[in-house]
Amino acid sequence: DLLSIMAHSPEGQALSDMEFASNVSILIVGGNDTTRNSMSATVMSFHENPEEWTKLKAAPALIDSAVSEIIRCHTPIMAQGRRAMQDYELGGKTIRKGD
Repeated sequence: DLLSIMAHSPEGQALSDMEFASNVSILIVGGNDTTRNSMSATVMSFHENPEEWTKLKAAPALIDSAVSEIIRCHTPIMAQGRRAMQDYELGGKTIRKGD
């Protein structure tokens, strides 16, 4: 499993206990958030498109592609904060360090 690979890899072994625990925490919280958001998006998508739900019930082999399609259409990551490390110009607009 992923945690065993992390624990036994040279990179994982180089982490302090706190760094390793922090990485594990990020994986758990991130997995929980994305799973919950994907499930909500799935329910919403099928509620808004009942004909697609009917198609999926009639052909369960489509589940794998349905999951990929729902994640493509409804991102499971609701917000991702970023901060500029230096001034940068993008599309004629200046993004200031700290923005």
